[in-house]
Amino acid sequence: MYNCLMAIIIREATENDDWDIRNIRRQTWLATYPNEEYGITIEDVESEFAETSTDKGRKRAFERHRPDYTNPDFKFLIAKDGEKTVGFFIGKKFQDYNRLLAIYTLPEHQGQGVGTALITKGLEWFGSDKDIFVNLAKYNDDAHAFYAKFGFVDTGKDTSDTHNPLPTGKVIPEIEMVRRASNRQENKLLF
Repeated sequence: MYNCLMAIIIREATENDDWDIRNIRRQTWLATYPNEEYGITIEDVESEFAETSTDKGRKRAFERHRPDYTNPDFKFLIAKDGEKTVGFFIGKKFQDYNRLLAIYTLPEHQGQGVGTALITKGLEWFGSDKDIFVNLAKYNDDAHAFYAKFGFVDTGKDTSDTHNPLPTGKVIPEIEMVRRASNRQENKLLF
């Protein structure tokens, strides 16, 4: 376990934490992604979570992702405030790069260091030998500033076309950021 702020504990998640992770994701998406300018409504965001509104749907979703919890290429971390799960991190290692898949903190716990504690532990797990990529909503200025604090920079790539549309057919517009490996040998000629 990793200590964070006075009451926040960061620990590895298990499949028993799956429902808490899904619940945090839903609450954070509802607080973050509706956007009038891009035509993303609360109903569009809610549609993303329709499957898990029933016991059968929750079980089906859990079974799809269950193997990831024991896959050594994945890292699931959660932040606990006492008994309450208040944030999570999911990362995946690939052969040539790493990808930060998700980091969310409940809206009422944002700005309190929970996300910083989660990403710090996640970055330690990734190491510094490969580039780390993350996609984020084009209009999520808070996320952009958060990742920039940790050395991520815009790649200039619009990744909206790589994201599956919401069940309503709308797509949250995304951009990509990268944290470059510290041992990159860019533009160096080796003789």
